[in-house]
Amino acid sequence: MGRLAQAEGSLREAEEWFRRSVSQRKRLLGDDHADTAVARNNLAAVLRSQGELRAAEELLRDALAAHGAARGPLHPVAGAIRNGLGQIQQARGDWRGARVSYEHALRIWRESLGPSHPFVAGGLVNLAALHQSRKQYDQAERLLNESLAIARRHYPANHSRIAMTLNNLASLAVARSRLPRAEMLLLESAGMLEKSSPSHHPDLGLVLVNLGEVYRAMKEPERAAQFYSRGLSILEKSWSQDDQRFLPMLERYAAVARARKQHADAELASAKAMRIRVRHALRKGA
Repeated sequence: MGRLAQAEGSLREAEEWFRRSVSQRKRLLGDDHADTAVARNNLAAVLRSQGELRAAEELLRDALAAHGAARGPLHPVAGAIRNGLGQIQQARGDWRGARVSYEHALRIWRESLGPSHPFVAGGLVNLAALHQSRKQYDQAERLLNESLAIARRHYPANHSRIAMTLNNLASLAVARSRLPRAEMLLLESAGMLEKSSPSHHPDLGLVLVNLGEVYRAMKEPERAAQFYSRGLSILEKSWSQDDQRFLPMLERYAAVARARKQHADAELASAKAMRIRVRHALRKGA
């Protein structure tokens, strides 16, 4: 049930199910069982998606210690845990630590599952995002194309994994100022997700927001506002209202709204962004 809720974008419901799963598996199977580690990893992924990095990291480190002692360092679950740690390290700006974790995960999966396994495709996407953040665009593009080739071999044509890899290639195109290519990739990605995912899934929300950003950069404020509005509406149903990932989206949407003289929309978006900043500042000061 947790995986179903997660696939549908209902992250808070998924969190509740995964918490129950962790508790049950610890009680029935023991702390060091592989299934318990998988349950912890699933819960950590949902917490990370909601911006709860500290809690997610604690879960993953507990899972790695317990599972590694029982199953050894080359079990595929250990790769998943290492990959999750890399995502948290990257979110915190620890580029070196994230790269070590991602490359460690890829070594585990390639040795235990083979070089063309879907887990490898996911790991390549994460490593590519890290290279992109360091402006190492050629390395990022090579990794994304390798991941896309694996995904196309393993998944149906409209699968969300393929769609989100196209989204990542679009992000790279934006970083290289190749806006028409980014637009083409994002429209293809959105079309896939609209066919294969629920209408409120956060992946679709992200792609639509990214389309809004491309149209903003292309100085097409009407289209930008349309896609920003749709995307934010979806994400607000899945993410915590205090999620800091909203900040750049809300600020850019406010700029688009002001350009269209939609001052009420601009003020509302700016107010939401300010509320997120204030709440995080208060938490740091507590």
